[in-house]
Amino acid sequence: MKNTSQIDRLKQIVETLRSENGCPWDKAQTHASLKPGCIEEAAEVKVPSEEAKEPAYDMNFREKEITIGLLLDTIDGMQSYIDELLSEIEKQNTDIARIAELEAKNAEYKAAMVRMR
Repeated sequence: MKNTSQIDRLKQIVETLRSENGCPWDKAQTHASLKPGCIEEAAEVKVPSEEAKEPAYDMNFREKEITIGLLLDTIDGMQSYIDELLSEIEKQNTDIARIAELEAKNAEYKAAMVRMR
């Protein structure tokens, strides 16, 4: 099952990033600590005025804060969704393993019935 190994690899990466062995920089980040970098990166993304179809809109500081907050909340929501998906996939993998066990047991019983005849 190639998909299972890819999912397991993704799960391993997420677990490593969250573990004590994860990146110290990543662990120390908060909404507040990420805000300056996000504002700086957002400021670097500009469309040249001759290419823009509409006049450029310059966000004020409060609008930037709100936008960054919304982005960070979206990222948090996405992480929760990923966690939920991984949990469901794990349940499915457990169910598949249980079905395989039951099928093997069923094959044993069928073989026993054939031997009894």
